[in-house]
Amino acid sequence: MRTRLSRRQAALITTTAMAVIASTVLAGCGGGGSASAGASGDPAEGRIVALMVDQTCDASPQLTQFSVDALHASVDAAAADKGTFLGEAITTDEYQKGTFAIAHNFTSDRANDAGQRRDLRNQVADFESGPEGHSLTQGYKPGTKCGSDLINAMTAAERAFSGTPGGSTRTKDLVFVTNGILQEEDVDFVHDTLNQNAINALVAKKKKQGLLPDLTGVRVHYVGLGVADRPITAPQVKAIESFWVAFAKRAGATDVTSVRAGNQVALPSAGDAE
Repeated sequence: MRTRLSRRQAALITTTAMAVIASTVLAGCGGGGSASAGASGDPAEGRIVALMVDQTCDASPQLTQFSVDALHASVDAAAADKGTFLGEAITTDEYQKGTFAIAHNFTSDRANDAGQRRDLRNQVADFESGPEGHSLTQGYKPGTKCGSDLINAMTAAERAFSGTPGGSTRTKDLVFVTNGILQEEDVDFVHDTLNQNAINALVAKKKKQGLLPDLTGVRVHYVGLGVADRPITAPQVKAIESFWVAFAKRAGATDVTSVRAGNQVALPSAGDAE
């Protein structure tokens, strides 16, 4: 049984999440250089890991914990491979430009580990404390429009990968923390339960509308599909998951995974064969 959070409870969860970020999430990262303009450090050559957090109106504390866990896993994967970490919240038109708010390179130069960890931590903290209320660690935002903007987010990620040096040849992981709930003219995951034929038809329609991004060579990882503070049946959860898996595969994703908890996020090593 899910309970709706009060404003005080929501604020407490957000504060706790930020404490986790400051004290643990970035503490074990390897050295690197910020990908922001004017930063020092050699360009990263390892994998690119992009994390996008879908701040939904559904006040589920689970999504907030998933966000923290997914951030930890994403940063660790990028650092271990001397790669690039990209982070953005799916909340405004800004992310659609394909330039993520948080970008950090982990290079082979480990001489300034503490300084580089601090740089990324500061980027996250500045992002979290901005007036827009964006967050990588808060999986819900009361007062926002219900429904995921995941399709546009995928297109933004495609542009971000293309705009990252070496993006066409480097291993790419795209991690979404989202409940994946769509409520549009042609689909309503809250009130409808789609069978596989309907899902296939919907994906085909999105393709015909030109809404499928090019995710060729990208490994897509969903965290939290179907998790919401509203009545969602098991068949509906299965339909939500089936649609987004089919959508990513139709977009050319190399591999697609879906987990129901942030601590289950396991990003395979960049060299693993698919």
